[in-house]
This record gives sequence, C-alpha cells and structure tokens, in this order.
Amino acid sequence: MIREATHEDIPRMLQLGGAMHAESRYAAHRWAAEKVAVLLRVLIDSDDGLALVAEKDGVAVGGILASAFDHWCTDARQSSDFALFVLPEHRGGLIGPRLLRRYVKWALGRGVAPDLLGCGITTGVDLAASTRLYELSGFEHAGHLFIYRGT
Repeated sequence: MIREATHEDIPRMLQLGGAMHAESRYAAHRWAAEKVAVLLRVLIDSDDGLALVAEKDGVAVGGILASAFDHWCTDARQSSDFALFVLPEHRGGLIGPRLLRRYVKWALGRGVAPDLLGCGITTGVDLAASTRLYELSGFEHAGHLFIYRGT
C-alpha cells in the first residue's frame, strides 16, 4: 500500500533513509538524521511537499520525497524528488512503479508541467535497474549529472 506519510512515520522513514544513505555514494558523509527529520516535517506539512510511504504487511519498506516549486526562469511549475527508496529485499516488484505513479499524479495536480516533472538518480546504486524503473514509469533521460573529481 502507498500512502501519505504522517509525523508518526518519521522515525521509520529515518531508518529507511539511513539504509539508503549507507548503500549510496553519500555514505562517505555523515548521515544527518536531525536535518532529514526537519525536511520530512516540512514535506508532510506543505501543500508543495510530498512524502509517501510504501507499506508491506503494515511495515514501511520504502517511500518517495519530492517538492513542487516555481521554475527559476519561467512562469511554469516544476517538481523534483529528494529520494526514492525501496529496501533491497522489496525491489524489482511494483512498489517503485507505484511510488512513481503517485508522485506523477501529485505533481500534475500541483500544476507541474509534464516536461518539468523530474526525478534523478544520484546515489550510484544499481544505475541500470534504476534507469529501467524510471523509463518503464514514463520518464526519459534528459541530461547528465556531473560530480567534480579534480583536474
């Protein structure tokens, strides 16, 4: 089941976020649970914030965090995700696509232009599988993310 997160979900969402952080390229940096808790509260309370939880047998096993906002140089609205995560043992099924479907519906309902409804893969975790998930969910590749490695 996919549902909107509540403040009561924050402790479990922090556990899921910590698991996502630990397997990502960000693991070299301290997991700032206090900072993430503030973001979760803002997203839960804001009309322009999205925090969804995916449950299996009454236990949260994944979720998505996103926001909608005015595009920086046009009158259009856009959206972006902060995180999409499903515990490894629950990947490859319908949870990821269902989370993305709910995100798309929510963003379009917030007035986001379809071509400005965005998601990204920055964790470095199984890029091929993540790309397939997004493409099968109606997203297309629109650019590249670069990180600095020095000269």
